[in-house]
Amino acid sequence: MSFDVIQSAPAVLDLDNIIHYIAIRLSNPKAARDLLDEYEDRLANLRDSPRLYGPARAERLAGMGFRQFNFGNHVAFYKIVDDEQKVYIVRVFYQKQDYITKIADQPQTPE
Repeated sequence: MSFDVIQSAPAVLDLDNIIHYIAIRLSNPKAARDLLDEYEDRLANLRDSPRLYGPARAERLAGMGFRQFNFGNHVAFYKIVDDEQKVYIVRVFYQKQDYITKIADQPQTPE
């Protein structure tokens, strides 16, 4: 059975900022498109296999139920809600950011 993949407003903003930075600031629109394509491929995988990607590597986040997938030099964090058949993309970060604090300190509602 297929899951719905829902991106939170912060995750959408995170991704928009990343794509804009690569396309405009780094003047590399092709790299931005390629990264977005890779991200969208990961989302498609989640629809049919929400557990395809493992628990968050950071123990603190894994303990909070987060899972993660990498794409390019970036990482997306998500939660699965089985009884709703939904996957919630919570945040998206550049891998070298201090994402543990940013995620752990935000309200823990799916959307």
